[in-house]
Amino acid sequence: MLYNGIELERFVPGRRDRRSRSVLFLGRHEKRKGLDLLLEAMAELPEDVSVLIGGNGPDSPRLRDQYRGDPRVVWLGHVSEATKLELLHRSSVLCAPSRHGESFGVVLLEAMAAGLPVVASDLPGYRALSNNATAARLVPPADPAALARELIRVLSDEHLADSLRTAGLQRACHFSLDGLAERYVEIYEDLLVTARRPLVPERH
Repeated sequence: MLYNGIELERFVPGRRDRRSRSVLFLGRHEKRKGLDLLLEAMAELPEDVSVLIGGNGPDSPRLRDQYRGDPRVVWLGHVSEATKLELLHRSSVLCAPSRHGESFGVVLLEAMAAGLPVVASDLPGYRALSNNATAARLVPPADPAALARELIRVLSDEHLADSLRTAGLQRACHFSLDGLAERYVEIYEDLLVTARRPLVPERH
């Protein structure tokens, strides 16, 4: 089975400012993606932690109105590729609180490649991508309290955060476009060998 690949060179980890603590969300603002769960969990996070929210969607107006005036919530709207890369490099942790329906998770993979720790819902696609939760912290879906606890752990424990960065980078290397291209070449070479084999006539 072939995988989604990424250009690892674009996401080389940079130097992080550990004095600033922020949780990054990148995705469509709809119930399935669980942004409302992250915002609910925010009530349990330390006061110095901000939540950076990229993207838009049908839930945007309601959630923006509900959290209007909260200085810890930063609404970024649509973000360009360049801005996304900057966010991946300067945030403290990526949060992917989806309720269901995630078969892979490219943004998680990009975060890993950028050296950003990941906290996500324990869905089959995310568990497979994180190598059975070794490259990310997984929490039960639709559980804001559990989500808050895990975010606080990653934000407060530098040893844990560093281990997630290391494991995430190692995991991301398995999904490089170069590796994907090599796998395609192998498949086509196998197909050519098979096509060149002489057909053996059936015996009656």
